[in-house]
Amino acid sequence: MKRNLIDGAVWFDMNDQGVKCYFWMQILCSIKSTGSISGTAQDLGTSYSKIYNEIERLNCAAGKKMIVSGRGGIGGGFAELTEEALQIVRVFNKAQKQFNQFIVEMNQNLEPFF
Repeated sequence: MKRNLIDGAVWFDMNDQGVKCYFWMQILCSIKSTGSISGTAQDLGTSYSKIYNEIERLNCAAGKKMIVSGRGGIGGGFAELTEEALQIVRVFNKAQKQFNQFIVEMNQNLEPFF
């Protein structure tokens, strides 16, 4: 099995919350696709309360709401990204794609030596 010699991840360092920001980006991407906090919790394999608390931390660190949500009930709740959050997701996805290509290229360059 071939392994990467070089690996890494992309995250934004918002208010010295770099590692946390990677999880926040996962939350944003999941909410964009699922449209709900409970769907995001299931998608990321964690609890609703964990996701809800992280959304509160994200909004606080950003200084503005990044995710707006409505309570559940008979019709069910919803969660959606603000325009600013959608832009951040676009930039993050572009950075992630470019970074992944960089990792592939660097590992290909090292293959002859290992």
